[in-house]
Parts: sequence; structure tokens; C-alpha cells
Amino acid sequence: MDYKPMDWMDERLGVAKFNRKFLNKIFPDHWSFMLGEIAMYCFIILLLTGIFLTFFFNPSMA
Repeated sequence: MDYKPMDWMDERLGVAKFNRKFLNKIFPDHWSFMLGEIAMYCFIILLLTGIFLTFFFNPSMA
């Protein structure tokens, strides 16, 4: 692929250096942050299944 417009913009504005610094704060590269992401996704699944069961669970003694 040819990225000449992006190379030109980076040469003129220097956005790659800023973007790398900014993205490192948003997406840290240490492996331990993955554990927090896994916990967050598990919590979201727990919330969604809880909401689903709240609306559609039908207890019966049959």
C-alpha cells in the first residue's frame, strides 16, 4: 500500500510522535492491563445476562 499522503502529513505536522504518546496512555502495553479488560468484559456479560433473566425468567414448580 502507498501511504504518501500520511507520510507527507507526518513530515509537515509531526502527528505520529503525538499520536504514539497519546495512544500509549490509552492502550498501555504491559500485559497486566489485560486482566482488567477481562474483568470488565466479564462484568458486562454478567450485567447483560442479569438484565435478560430479570425480564424473561419464569419460576415454576412444575
